[in-house]
Amino acid sequence: MEGGTCIENKTSGDPMNDAGAVGGDQALPPMAYIEVAEDSGYAAVVVERVKVACNQIGGFAGMIEQPALDSLEISVAGDTLYVKPLVGDSAGTECACQAKFFFRVGAESPFMNTSLLVVIDQLNLGNRMQIYNKTAEKKKEQERAAFLERGFKAGRCIAGLDDVPVANKPALFKDSVTVLVNVELPEATLSIHDNGDNVLILQNVMDYCGVNAKISQEMVGDTLYLEYTDVVDVTDCMCTFDEFRFAIPDENVNARYAKFNGKLYMIVRSIS
Repeated sequence: MEGGTCIENKTSGDPMNDAGAVGGDQALPPMAYIEVAEDSGYAAVVVERVKVACNQIGGFAGMIEQPALDSLEISVAGDTLYVKPLVGDSAGTECACQAKFFFRVGAESPFMNTSLLVVIDQLNLGNRMQIYNKTAEKKKEQERAAFLERGFKAGRCIAGLDDVPVANKPALFKDSVTVLVNVELPEATLSIHDNGDNVLILQNVMDYCGVNAKISQEMVGDTLYLEYTDVVDVTDCMCTFDEFRFAIPDENVNARYAKFNGKLYMIVRSIS
């Protein structure tokens, strides 16, 4: 165990935080989070608002409560991290406090793949709490920022043609196509997210294996044209990607059709 402290119990007056008990039961939910330290092979796990046995020590302002934790036993089963506090012999039988404590684990699986934490003792009754993975969330936010800045992101290559020369790069897909009446078009999903992001998803898209470029968007009538711009480099090989994602600004969300790489798609909407 690395360290811990008793924390002051306070009611907030908010029934969502105080569990709705009459008079407030000080039941802010227990929580846990994990984060990998930079340039380190360890991850810090912080557990807050769990009950632990404590010692009472006299101080200037009265009795001070301190956790009586000598060490912790840590184990993993599936997606659950089990923490068993080992209490010192000096712990008082009547003293228990809400505490915050932290410890280190290896910054690799199985620890980083856990999503639930259980404190195994007689005070917490095996209550399960979600583990907030700060490292994973930070990485997800960085990837989101990069996607929004670039404007597109290719998915997984499911079929490819290696070392195929591409003539007149990067203008391979700029030829227009004529849409025939009554021809069934492939669908593209425009996903509207709660965070304000609008993401257009195309499936089974043939494109360069790698592209260093940006995407331009132009509305013509009810059709959104997506084309590469500011092209720095493209690869010679071609890939069929399982999906292609585009960041769509608000002014283009009313498009009914989208065209990319000479292929026309009918847009369907999804709220998520």
